[in-house]
Amino acid sequence: MSAARPQPAERRSHYRVETTVKLRLRPAGEGEATRTSDPVAAFEELAVVATRFRKEASPTGRIFVDRLMATLDALVGESSQGPSADWCPALVVSANLSAGGVGFRWNRDHPLGTELDVEFTVESEHSSSVPFKLRCRVRRCHPTEGEFDLGVEFIQVPTATQQRLIRLLFDLQRVQLRSRGDRG
Repeated sequence: MSAARPQPAERRSHYRVETTVKLRLRPAGEGEATRTSDPVAAFEELAVVATRFRKEASPTGRIFVDRLMATLDALVGESSQGPSADWCPALVVSANLSAGGVGFRWNRDHPLGTELDVEFTVESEHSSSVPFKLRCRVRRCHPTEGEFDLGVEFIQVPTATQQRLIRLLFDLQRVQLRSRGDRG
């Protein structure tokens, strides 16, 4: 159930962002669709191509690509968030998010080393409505105030998903740095 808190030398080196996420979990592999039929995976592959195309497009072409991707983002996000029997109910939680994993408080215990599927969207006007769907491994689970401080490491991350997650983290970091500057 629990392990000693990681020492500074044991912590991951990824940049972390404190944010609010809508998150749900399930045991690894349950109800798993193949990656090719998953609309989130298809969106991510298209986003990579659109980014490359956008760099070479005219200003009008870039506007078109941006509008097309925003429309697809909304459609895929809406279609992906329906209820599913194999996922636990979604909870909105405060999370410590990085490219390597996510830490959050959860309502139940998960044994260390357990593999789970995690699906989350960042609750921010600066983020996509398309959820991230990732396989993860439980690295930390500490009881705290009637809940569990859970830390999971992402594993088997497709390149397109990793690129989208890193872009999101940079965007969130930029917004947070700006808001700190506005306060000072």
